[in-house]
Amino acid sequence: TRAGTRQVNKTLATYDPVQTIIRSVFGMNVKSAAPNLYRQADDFRAANGYDVQPGFDYGTTVTSRAKRLLVQQLAQDAPNPQAIANLVKRLKTLGVPMDTEGDIAKTLSIIDPASLIGGSKKAGLSAEDARQRFRQSLPPESRTIYEAALSEFQRIKRRAPLLLRQAAIL
Repeated sequence: TRAGTRQVNKTLATYDPVQTIIRSVFGMNVKSAAPNLYRQADDFRAANGYDVQPGFDYGTTVTSRAKRLLVQQLAQDAPNPQAIANLVKRLKTLGVPMDTEGDIAKTLSIIDPASLIGGSKKAGLSAEDARQRFRQSLPPESRTIYEAALSEFQRIKRRAPLLLRQAAIL
């Protein structure tokens, strides 16, 4: 069921149908040979003495799970409007409305590929300078994947308000 759906992480890659079939039929999890941007970001930080970004070893809440499910729907090429409407209603009852573009942008920030690299007080760099250096350090194939993820994120971010308005009509 995941074949062709977009992953909800900073790479925004889609699940490959062949990998999905091999996994479901043969029980083997075949990994893509594509560059791992997360590992490359970690290596870049370590090589340049940048601050280590905090991990995500914390528990989830109902609100965080609902936000993640909403982002998952918004990231898909063919999202489910009814699921979006239900998640927006649920978030509103939890005290997290999705009324403004700022609310939406804040929620979508969990998949922003640019946030793979932040600024570094230790190295005296702003987030934008660190991101530019990271981008320049990437090999051509990795840079192509990173830039595609950045473009896809911008597309998702532009489309999200329209999807939420359409869901509100349901």
